[in-house]
Amino acid sequence: PIVKAWFAQENSQPNIVQVATNILVTMNLVGMGLGVTLIPGYMNNFNTGQVVFRPIAGNVPSIALLMAWKKGEMKPALRDFIAIVQERLASVTA
Repeated sequence: PIVKAWFAQENSQPNIVQVATNILVTMNLVGMGLGVTLIPGYMNNFNTGQVVFRPIAGNVPSIALLMAWKKGEMKPALRDFIAIVQERLASVTA
């Protein structure tokens, strides 16, 4: 829905011929020459060299990023991890 809404906002319509539910499968399809995709930048960390990543200029869509953990589980390592994430996010949004 986010991507389709973005294309509509840009007065464009993608020609979607293949849909994959797994982002790694999507990257493999692109690497095999079966099309192009819009993909989160962090996926470049999993790039085997078969795919070229390029940033998109302009007003691009964004999504909310959430953290999740087992209810009632607040071990010291989890508490430390949450503190690190909050610290990093504070420096990015400042």
